[in-house]
Amino acid sequence: MKAIPSFLVASLPALLMVLSACGGGSTASTSSSSSTPAISGNWQMSLQKSSTAKPETLSGFLVGTANSVSGSAVYAGTSCAGIGTVTGTVGGSNVTLTVNPTGLNINLTGTLGSDQSSMSGTYILLATGCGKPETGTFTGTLVQPLNGNLSGTLSSSSGSVYPVTGQVSQSLSTGSSAPLAGTLTAGSSGSTCFPSGTTANISGLISGESVVVDVVDTAGDELGQVSGEWPSLDPTATPPITKPSLTGTYKIVSQGPKGTPCAKGDSGTVCLSTDPTACQAPSR
Repeated sequence: MKAIPSFLVASLPALLMVLSACGGGSTASTSSSSSTPAISGNWQMSLQKSSTAKPETLSGFLVGTANSVSGSAVYAGTSCAGIGTVTGTVGGSNVTLTVNPTGLNINLTGTLGSDQSSMSGTYILLATGCGKPETGTFTGTLVQPLNGNLSGTLSSSSGSVYPVTGQVSQSLSTGSSAPLAGTLTAGSSGSTCFPSGTTANISGLISGESVVVDVVDTAGDELGQVSGEWPSLDPTATPPITKPSLTGTYKIVSQGPKGTPCAKGDSGTVCLSTDPTACQAPSR
């Protein structure tokens, strides 16, 4: 496996942009069954090193078969960041995982929570050509799939708020990320860069809670990009976001020559949810 340069991994969304450009994200052709172990799915993990307050992250998809675990994960947070295979075991609530990004060997030992959607324990990181050895604790959360009809808002840096609707589907995956595909349609008060009634196609990746999607028009030309976290809750937002939502930022590229309405493009924050009441425009 080829290590990803450190300047590309300042954040997990940056890694996803690289994966998206390379066609990353392994899909599985079979659906999960009732016998699939609870560990199967998309996981977001936080590794808390004993000697520092800043956590590192692991994210990716695990597949449990009988007592074994396999998959792939993105390790982010240091100059040794990269993508590695995952192997391990699961028996009852006990879990062991080994992740092997280039130059590292990360061993996690822990237990699944009673809710079957969390895990916690300890980890040992061995340097096999990159970084330094470390130990610490970890927690993990099983991330719900990003599927369904979308509704929400684009809040432009200009101060305007535009309603949008759409739909998204998440493919099954055995890799470090899963493909996302769907559409996004501007509402009744669209912007000059995304006029009312315009429908665009979206395609991208999800790994753990991190999401990056490209937005293109029906001709295949780039319109922009959305990046953020799913599922996100922010009770301090205005208005509060109290239901699972995709929150982050968006950017619409320049369209048209100097002097035209969208010559400078547009950017701002985004809130999209499969719950129509989650992302509401602020009251005026």
